[in-house]
Amino acid sequence: YGQDARRRRSIYHEQGTLLRRLGHFQEAARVFENSVNESSTDVDGSLQASIELARCHLLTGKVGLARKTLEAARADGASAGVELESHCLRAEIALQVGDLTKGIEFAKRSVEGAVRLGDRVAETNGRLVHGQLLLALGRLDEAYSEFREAKQLATSILLWSSQAEAQLGL
Repeated sequence: YGQDARRRRSIYHEQGTLLRRLGHFQEAARVFENSVNESSTDVDGSLQASIELARCHLLTGKVGLARKTLEAARADGASAGVELESHCLRAEIALQVGDLTKGIEFAKRSVEGAVRLGDRVAETNGRLVHGQLLLALGRLDEAYSEFREAKQLATSILLWSSQAEAQLGL
């Protein structure tokens, strides 16, 4: 896997992420499609690009296409962090299509993996989606607990970030 291909994939990722954040979901999807094609021999890069492409599809209401994109992505051999992101997005998709039981499975995997890795941002995202799924199932006490945990994690992340910025003089 050559240095130029890695550089192109990185550029596609940055460009696509910026377009998505600006709300240009269709344009971002085209960029991430290029990234998927560019990353065919790089498992992490390919799965990450597929996750971003699926996220764009989800944001434009193309839930079925988002699901197909993730199902077609190679996950075997991917790093734990990229795999966590895949589980969380699969849980979101399952919530959108009403497959709540499957969504719960993916959300639990996402939260458990995030805790194992110490990834508080991924844990926050996983708990938020898990809470939404539990709420949709009418399991209110459990949903409340997940939302409370997610809020506490998000608050601690923001506090840490503010402290770090202050120390760096930003």
